[in-house]
Amino acid sequence: MARIERARASIRVELHPAAKAAYTWIRDLPRWVNLPEVPASLRAQLAVQPIEGVMNQAQFRLYAPLWQALIWPEHQPPAGTLLICMEETEITETEVERSAWVSVLGSLLQAVEPRSISEVRDRLSESMPIRLHKELLGSRTLSDVTLSRWTGGARSTLSTQRKQKRSRAAQPEVSKSPRDILAELNAEWQPSD
Repeated sequence: MARIERARASIRVELHPAAKAAYTWIRDLPRWVNLPEVPASLRAQLAVQPIEGVMNQAQFRLYAPLWQALIWPEHQPPAGTLLICMEETEITETEVERSAWVSVLGSLLQAVEPRSISEVRDRLSESMPIRLHKELLGSRTLSDVTLSRWTGGARSTLSTQRKQKRSRAAQPEVSKSPRDILAELNAEWQPSD
């Protein structure tokens, strides 16, 4: 049965051998967000999310989620990180490998549509409390300038996306039945003024 430990200096965290291919894949994956540009306070909160691994004496072999290891200082989880520990007899190499791949493929399912970056920013501003914006992002809102710096995109892209969204929203939606459309097509043509 799994047990919970807290990361500390006496527990060495290493990558489980069965998770190596999945970790290599996610490490080399092209990123939408430049991680060093993300505020340190947010990275610190992400780094302490619980992780799963196999515990063998004072060695914890990580297998999921793997993306957090990309932001750990010193390639180790911060002290206090929850370690969900399995014994070697409780999980097979195949299950470890599957869990590792599921953890990294989950990143794809959470990926942001590049044409919706402005919507992501706007919805975040509407949804996240200001106190959390300040705590995690260092400002009252996620600005266009900051988001552009994180993503490497032009700030004007965000403005263009907002204009396109407003333009689509302003266009009246025509809802005609196929019968109405056919009637219009069969009607005698009249020149317009």
